[in-house]
Amino acid sequence: MNALAWRNSNAWRRGFTLVELLVVIAIIGVLVALLLPAVQAARESARRTQCSNNLKQIALGAHNHHDTLGAFPEAVQMSYFTAPQGKRGTGQDVNEQFGPNWAVLMLPYVEQKPLYDSNDIDGYRKTGSQNWRNLKSVVLKTYQCPSDSGGNNVQFSGAGGGWARGSYAANAGPTWWYLTPNGQVPAGGFESDPGWGPAGAVMSANYGARMAEITDGTSNTVMFTEVRSGVEARDIRGTWAIGLPGASIVCAHAIGDCLYPNDNLPHADDIQNCSQFWTADLGPKKRMGCSNADWYNMQAQARSLHGGNICNLAMCDGSIRGVASIVSQRAWYLMNSRCDAQPVDLP
Repeated sequence: MNALAWRNSNAWRRGFTLVELLVVIAIIGVLVALLLPAVQAARESARRTQCSNNLKQIALGAHNHHDTLGAFPEAVQMSYFTAPQGKRGTGQDVNEQFGPNWAVLMLPYVEQKPLYDSNDIDGYRKTGSQNWRNLKSVVLKTYQCPSDSGGNNVQFSGAGGGWARGSYAANAGPTWWYLTPNGQVPAGGFESDPGWGPAGAVMSANYGARMAEITDGTSNTVMFTEVRSGVEARDIRGTWAIGLPGASIVCAHAIGDCLYPNDNLPHADDIQNCSQFWTADLGPKKRMGCSNADWYNMQAQARSLHGGNICNLAMCDGSIRGVASIVSQRAWYLMNSRCDAQPVDLP
């Protein structure tokens, strides 16, 4: 074999040069960088869709509760909270022996009847029993948004640890929690309330509305919102079985320094033992969320971790919609009152 033939026969065996290999790796890196945001966006879109589906199931469960018992579930059963109180009243203290909340009362209507039947849920109303708290550590996917990865070991003052997180809250009206037990309707204008009319809750302590009481229209009134999990174990926000503002209830979320969904004001939520959220999507990194560590449970905003500052809502007719943080304070107030008798342009 001559030299030319030998070279031709071995030319195909030559591998890539280092330069060619680096070029290929660079091209792959560019393609991955271009595709990664799209993949992440697709994943977030799927998570948001699952969150919407969860809210839909919860809304349907509330309607089944209404069809069976004649009213939506109570936000929470509190035998000791029967009349409006001052802002440091017992209806907001985590150490009080409150009973089951809406999420517990609705278990038979979200395909969790065995869990309901095995935990003496009715015992609180009958005898003050706290046996219902045996289910506190159960993780229910229907009650958790897949975009919120808060840990499931909430340390609850007066009731130990092990409480599971949740992502949804009943609408207790746009005014202060301590004014609305048993469905009482503040006239508006009290203590930093902007005075946009009666601030009736859909659910409050010892109260769940009947359809006839939602006089502003079921398609115009919020029934459930998203909430974010607290940033540390003792922060009860986003805990499905705890019937207090921030944990599974939103209230006073259109007054004072709590103005609109996902607001970035540093003292918007007034929650006992809570910590600040952090946000980087509105310019410089900012604190948001909590008044201080020694406050009471009296004010909590609707919040989510979905892109675009979008928060999912379930309306009282069972429909699901998203609301952005650009909604006006007045529109947000009217959407969360069941009986203000004022028109509102839904965002």
